[in-house]
Amino acid sequence: MTDANPLQFCERLRETIVRYLATTVGVSDDYPKLAQRIRSELERNATLVKGPYLETLPDFEKGRTIADLCAADVLHRDWAVLRARGHGAHLWTRPLHGHQDRALSLARTGENYLVATGTGSGKTEAFLYPLIDRILRDPERDRPGVRAVIIYPLNALANDQLYFRLAPLLLRDLGDPGITFGRFTSAVGAAADRREVEDELRRNELLMEALGRPAAIPASWLLSRQEMLERPPHILITNYAMLEHILLLPRNAPLFARARLQTLVLDEVHTYTGAQAIEVAFLLRKLKNHLGLEPGQLNCVGTSASLPPGERAESQILAFASDLFGERFGHVIRGRRLQHPALAAPGPEWSLPAEAWARLGAALRDEANPADLAPRAWN
Repeated sequence: MTDANPLQFCERLRETIVRYLATTVGVSDDYPKLAQRIRSELERNATLVKGPYLETLPDFEKGRTIADLCAADVLHRDWAVLRARGHGAHLWTRPLHGHQDRALSLARTGENYLVATGTGSGKTEAFLYPLIDRILRDPERDRPGVRAVIIYPLNALANDQLYFRLAPLLLRDLGDPGITFGRFTSAVGAAADRREVEDELRRNELLMEALGRPAAIPASWLLSRQEMLERPPHILITNYAMLEHILLLPRNAPLFARARLQTLVLDEVHTYTGAQAIEVAFLLRKLKNHLGLEPGQLNCVGTSASLPPGERAESQILAFASDLFGERFGHVIRGRRLQHPALAAPGPEWSLPAEAWARLGAALRDEANPADLAPRAWN
């Protein structure tokens, strides 16, 4: 781990809290020794951060690999480029989670579905792979025009998914197959040009690493609003407030002028409740009406890590999704966890009395500092 090392994070957090407390404690400048003593005590004795605590989770039930899905014509042949593209080669042979495999099969039949699996379970790929595959199969892929709209509740979430899931998959792993994409949110200023936005993005080290440090950001990533209005992207990333803004203002009309919308995604669908859910439901109907789409013409997907389990809850969830999208939903895809084989099979049991543990501990303490032992020797 580089960007989220838990040990480094805990230490940085502790140091930050120490600095904050030391500078906010009301000690006059007339008493520097007292201020120094407070800082020393904080640094030496204060237990400000506990942990980190690490939890291992069982893996998910596995499905087919992308190689298997291409061979079965579930995925387009252009996915085969993964075989020769570094990190992509790992994606080519790695089995998908079972829920990702099922999502691909449902999308091929035009079914609408909800992905209700835990955080970090690959919900994004459960809609991203199908919508990319559908665009790859488009015989007029070269023509501009919105084919998919992905709506996130927060700009920060939209940026994270764009920077570290969508852009690396298309530009690095798939070798830039000509699928254009862009974010139309407040994070991109109305007057900003491509060079401005690119300069800002190139200062993001994690993003540049995720993209493989290209000399320039490929033209398939439409960076400015003006670019998107002149050449509407295949995949449009936005939020519901900005989508309403797009539909209301005449100057944004070119964005959907050549649209052939096929896929509509609402991420974190559980966040739409009460009056906000009603507002979003009418907004989605306004979008379909604007594009002249009848019920059943869109492939709709909702995702959430917070949908309750159970048969009764599932029927309520499907009814909610149908009301929200104005489309029929009949499937909730849930990830199934696997039990680790070492936990499933009974192992040998042994025990020691407390006195024996105490003698063993004393012997180890006297013989060597445990910190000097290799982990295997210590165990």
